[in-house]
Amino acid sequence: EKNYKNVITTIGSLTKIDEKIIASESEKFSSWFCEIKKTKIALLVGGSSKKTIFSPESAKKLAEISSRISRNIDAKLIIATSRRTDD
Repeated sequence: EKNYKNVITTIGSLTKIDEKIIASESEKFSSWFCEIKKTKIALLVGGSSKKTIFSPESAKKLAEISSRISRNIDAKLIIATSRRTDD
């Protein structure tokens, strides 16, 4: 596994995130994002499940839409993927 300075590896499920957890964890990551003065958008990307297929086409559409929203509001897009997200 390659390590990149702009990649955050999460431990556990991305579905267990709520406002309380974000508030309590924000200080841990403040040094990572302190230089970003823009509004930040966090995009948590899962993967295929028993009921849903997350296809390359779905990923491309998600990337296009989220990038457009980010540009439209002049925000920084921060993306986290789960272990179920295909390469």
